[in-house]
Amino acid sequence: MNINAEASQKAGAGIAIVVPVFNDWDSLRILIAELARSLADETGPVHLLVVDDGSTEADTGFAEALAETGIEGTLVRLVRNVGHQRAIAIGLCHAVRTPAEAIVIMDGDGEDRPQDVPLLLRALRVNAGSIVVAERGRRSEGLRFTLFYRLYRQIFSLLTGTQITFGNFSAMDRAVARRLTAMHELLLHVPATMLRSRCPIIRVAADRGHRFAGLSKMNLVSLVVHGLSSVAVFSERTFTRILLFSAGMFGLSALATAVAVIMKLAGLATPGWATTVAGILMIVLVQNAAVALGGLFVVLNNNRDFALIPSEMADVFVAETRTIGASLERRISRSE
Repeated sequence: MNINAEASQKAGAGIAIVVPVFNDWDSLRILIAELARSLADETGPVHLLVVDDGSTEADTGFAEALAETGIEGTLVRLVRNVGHQRAIAIGLCHAVRTPAEAIVIMDGDGEDRPQDVPLLLRALRVNAGSIVVAERGRRSEGLRFTLFYRLYRQIFSLLTGTQITFGNFSAMDRAVARRLTAMHELLLHVPATMLRSRCPIIRVAADRGHRFAGLSKMNLVSLVVHGLSSVAVFSERTFTRILLFSAGMFGLSALATAVAVIMKLAGLATPGWATTVAGILMIVLVQNAAVALGGLFVVLNNNRDFALIPSEMADVFVAETRTIGASLERRISRSE
């Protein structure tokens, strides 16, 4: 049996869809109905794994929406809000425990379009062992967001030497998902961790959709932190580039200092000029040394965090899981 045939058989074993949610239950109900229509032709069961990231609003209509479509679902309720990326990491840890061989990550607000899920799954079937990601074509955001997003991509490329052109919307088999859950970087930034995992990345063109309901919970601070987290995944590479830049600045500063001293001794400099230049260059040298030293401590601290493996700590944040099937609703609390 060839690898493509094996992948096709595995896909029939079922699909687990990980969806993080924070006070966005109206959108989730619409998403469930849209997924049921989009995945009607898929073989094998579909399991929706919703991670409630410390919502302050009740999950109204979740069970009813599942009952109407016949999709089985699990609600993983977290004890507190841990953030979008960590919620996905915890959901992925639960997904690898299910029988499903194909695992999809998507947001529940409609910007990851349900009709694109079959496209990702078809690409996964012919690319076993890969991560299939949705690469955005036409986007629905405004001009300001688009400009900042392009700036972020350029900065990310400059600091890491890697292009990032996709978000969380992706599909993978269970073995790849298990690999990701063993990477502590997954708690920082999911797409960047996919790049760092060295798994083959298969890009599928998919336009960004519009929100089903309500407004986005992301603000400027959240977006900046999200961008910085992606760079932190490649902290060693980023530090190396910053160190090389600092070394270059150090060399230029030392050369400029030497030139200033020579001009002073030769009597070619005006009074006070050489002292001013030397003082400014010393400040530059001290700043470069501070940046290099700070980067070193960050890298050493990052290496220390290997104990924080998502698969081992995911259950710490889970307050309750609730599995809902066609005729079954079962609650499992942490006390059990």
